[in-house]
Amino acid sequence: MIVEREGEPGRTWIDQLPATVAGLLEKWELHQDGPPLYGMCAVVLRVRTANGGRGALKVGWIDDETRAESLALQTWAGRGAVSVLRSDEASGAMLLERLDEQRTLHDVPIEQALDIAAAILKDLRVPAVAGLRSTSDTAARWSGEFLEDWERLGRPCDEALLTSAVQLCKELSVPPAEPSLLHGDFHYANILGRGEDGWAAIDPKPQSGDPAYEVVPLLRNRWSEIRGGDATNATVERRMERFAEVAVLDLATTYKWCLVRSVDDALWFQENGYADLAEISWDIARSMFESL
Repeated sequence: MIVEREGEPGRTWIDQLPATVAGLLEKWELHQDGPPLYGMCAVVLRVRTANGGRGALKVGWIDDETRAESLALQTWAGRGAVSVLRSDEASGAMLLERLDEQRTLHDVPIEQALDIAAAILKDLRVPAVAGLRSTSDTAARWSGEFLEDWERLGRPCDEALLTSAVQLCKELSVPPAEPSLLHGDFHYANILGRGEDGWAAIDPKPQSGDPAYEVVPLLRNRWSEIRGGDATNATVERRMERFAEVAVLDLATTYKWCLVRSVDDALWFQENGYADLAEISWDIARSMFESL
């Protein structure tokens, strides 16, 4: 996946990865403690430290999305997110606390999962660090792209919804007075078990902005459960109100970010041939539009 996405630099990184991992194991006196795990842009090894402690060695591809991962995790210092025990910025490597990758929030009943995610989002709220990508800049870019994309794709939603999204993007392009450090990829599978009954977020793609930006993946990834078969918006609105209350978010701002992010998702899914995912995102956008 990395070679396909990044070309020759990705191939070079992959070719060097075994030596990079071996060097880190030796340098940090770690012993591999099980088969490796991997995702879209990193490999993770369960490890034991020299004194027998349990950890996870993560070596990731470094780009604009991942460059500040270690900084963000160290800023949170274990509150709501996995703890960093050691890091090596040059190689994109971190020694992390060992979480339970078999226990994710995706498998928890939806009401409980939303409450846990909201509580974690509240825990992650700290002032933004300098130099991060801004969600306000993203909204400003969308305000100039949505109409063109909508026309090019054959006007796949009502004009009123699209017009509202454009106007909201312009509103959201104004940075909040006190921007927060955002996770940037906050979804159920990125929240793992910590101990017997705790939870911690992993794999941030750090950004700066309003925490309400974080919510839409939680809707999209379990939308049928969140909607609950209700033909009206009553169930969605109740769950949105509850989430905003627990996470201490402004409800109106949460609806706005969920609307514009869902329109962006839907246009991307539509253009890239994911019709089912596009319809989910359009449905979320319509639901947010009706509730504003």
